[in-house]
Amino acid sequence: MGALPNILPGGGSLADVADLQMFANAWLPRWADKASTSNGFLPVRSLPEAPGLDRDALIQAVNSGSVKAMIVDGSVAGRNEHIDPELGEALGKLEFLAVIDSFRSPLVELADIVLPKADAMEKDGTFTSFDRTVQRLRATVPPMGEARSVNEAIGLLSVRMGYGLTSASAQQIMSEIGALVPAFAGVTYPRLERAGISVPAYQFNETGTPILGAAGDSSLRLSFVGAAD
Repeated sequence: MGALPNILPGGGSLADVADLQMFANAWLPRWADKASTSNGFLPVRSLPEAPGLDRDALIQAVNSGSVKAMIVDGSVAGRNEHIDPELGEALGKLEFLAVIDSFRSPLVELADIVLPKADAMEKDGTFTSFDRTVQRLRATVPPMGEARSVNEAIGLLSVRMGYGLTSASAQQIMSEIGALVPAFAGVTYPRLERAGISVPAYQFNETGTPILGAAGDSSLRLSFVGAAD
């Protein structure tokens, strides 16, 4: 659903009390109340109200030592060289780096531990293309070895860190997205079984929005909403 450090899924603002409270009500009861300190981690009891670190601030924080460890989903990493050499150099200075990925890459080479990730044809879920069409993605073969989907890996890691955030199915995740992000409210698995849906789709009886708008010269103006894997 995007990874900007100052925006909630669907474009909600951290500065908007109502947006933040909506996500807090949906998320915190599932894991914050169950969090334990027996393993040494300090449980998080509330959602952050301040923006996270952007690219430049992250590099500075790693270089200064204020950020010491990271878990990175390496699906956007360059396979032969770092997409961002300066960021790649900084990540190599972390005390601990875990990477979730399916293939070898420069980021994988830096990692202290690599968690094998299920590839596209090994997992169930959805894919949102750049024309904003959400389509079903079905597993055609089982994951190899110990590979897991990212949501399974995050669930297992959360248990190790003392939280009760167990793994959810891709359909459960899509249902939550529809409940929290208005543009995806009309997207459901039963509807996706028939055909893809172009978001925004605000209600179940909507067919979606293939065209957002047209300028005077009839050229289309499209915007990418986000992925919902």
